[in-house]
Amino acid sequence: MNRTPIRPIAILAAAVLAGAALGAPALAASDARGDDAAAGSRYGSYLAGRHAETIYDLGNAARFMARVSGEEPDNLELRERTFLLTASAGFIEQAAALAGPLEGEGDVGVAASLVLLADDMAKGDEDAALARLDALPEDGLNRLLGPVLRAWALYGRGDGVDAALAQLEPVRAEGGAGTMADMQAGLLLDLAGRAAEARQAFEEAMAASDRPPFRLVQAYVSLLRRQGEGEAANRALRDYYERNPNSELVRAELERLQADDAATPIVLSAQDGAAEVFFGTAGSFYRQDEPQIGLIFGHLALSLRPGMDIARFLVGDILDALGREKDAIETFRAIDEASPLYWEARMRVAEALARLQRADDAVIELRHLADRRALDPEPLNRLGDLMRVEERWDEAVVAYRGALARISPDDPGLWALHYAMGIALERSQQWEEAEKALLTALDSQPEHPYLLNYLGYSWADQGLNLDRARAMIERAVELRPTDGYIVDSLGWVLYRAGEYPDAVRHLERAVELRPTDPVINDHLGDAYWQVGRHQEARFQWQRALSFGTGIEADATIRGKIEHGLGARSEAQAGD
Repeated sequence: MNRTPIRPIAILAAAVLAGAALGAPALAASDARGDDAAAGSRYGSYLAGRHAETIYDLGNAARFMARVSGEEPDNLELRERTFLLTASAGFIEQAAALAGPLEGEGDVGVAASLVLLADDMAKGDEDAALARLDALPEDGLNRLLGPVLRAWALYGRGDGVDAALAQLEPVRAEGGAGTMADMQAGLLLDLAGRAAEARQAFEEAMAASDRPPFRLVQAYVSLLRRQGEGEAANRALRDYYERNPNSELVRAELERLQADDAATPIVLSAQDGAAEVFFGTAGSFYRQDEPQIGLIFGHLALSLRPGMDIARFLVGDILDALGREKDAIETFRAIDEASPLYWEARMRVAEALARLQRADDAVIELRHLADRRALDPEPLNRLGDLMRVEERWDEAVVAYRGALARISPDDPGLWALHYAMGIALERSQQWEEAEKALLTALDSQPEHPYLLNYLGYSWADQGLNLDRARAMIERAVELRPTDGYIVDSLGWVLYRAGEYPDAVRHLERAVELRPTDPVINDHLGDAYWQVGRHQEARFQWQRALSFGTGIEADATIRGKIEHGLGARSEAQAGD
């Protein structure tokens, strides 16, 4: 995802985020001239806020802009930017305090109304919420969002479920919105105790979508379980799990079903219902690659239902995607240990820690999860992956062995675990075991290009099984003809076989595809030398050095630059 400054996007006349297109709000003249210390401080805060905004440090961006706009109360653009950044950062109470004067001011005014509406619902003031909804424009996203929020506000006010359901009829008329309308109808009917009608609404919602949202499935399964329909609930979950086999939420629901834990509706109040609307909208925008907009709606959902872990997880996911790993870690860690999302949240914490180059902290997280579920291979698998990235090969081997001891023989990911194990073993100089692991993986995935390439290259680099290695790598090139690493492998196996002119041809192509890879440039230099192109060989070796190959490899390459390559057998003894 591109990390560009937040930009103001009219959410189909529903909400916007602050951004570069708002322009640089004109500060007072003394700011630009730096006539006094206060002005200089004000302008410095503005610049600091814009920088924080650029890197999605939304909390600090909001704080800096609040400082500036507090000293420039008549600057409308500054007030708008401050409000939107404050909402984006999740400071919804403070955003509500800023929103009043902005209502009715174009797209930002719509965003202000939505923040105030959420605040009204959180306080149980449905009359105020309904008045704001009546004042909103009826075009764009409000054609969907307005009626659904109005339905929950009416129900919360006590107007009854039928009055609420009537608000959903215009939504059904919108193309592709039937699932949303039926799901909301089901939630309302379930809350009102009209189970049979709720079930029908949920089933119609699921039938209208090829990929029903998990929250819909969860609501439907909860209703079925409370009606004593355990088998139907199990079928619904299994059907969803077949299409989403890595869903931790589905696995948790299946465990609850097997344990016969008590089922409760996912919505327990009108405020919960409005939170579901904001959560669904947040997810929709995130899937449409508008994470900043999704962030505001996610925070609105949490303002109405602070314990809504699925919304908190989404906010963490968005922050992670925006490169705010520290904020994402804090958000993921706030998910309760009893939540079905706790497991995956802590996995995401480990991943974020690794990206922050805090590998040892990530190891602690993964080992904690491995201890928490003594039969689950995934945390040890991820620990092995982390150790491979860190080039801690022996530790990777230990982690993968632990994962292999836990994994089921019929698990579809078993081959990948053998593949990863083979790489770690090969890098830790345990070739015989590495070869066995790679061959085991190949038995399961004989057409996997990277597996074919890795084993074929390993053989070629040691001068082993050259005919089979060549056939495997040629097949890998057929499958991935523009992958420079695989093309390099073909050139290298030809080099090892003494077919130097053909090796040059493929290695030149590999350098075209991966021009800055030091190993590929080094290989091409070797091949040039063997066909008598000594000046070009030294040039390629110099290029390899410039791209950084490592201390030992650098010493080898410098020796080749100075002395060239000797006989063919000498060349085959090293890189």
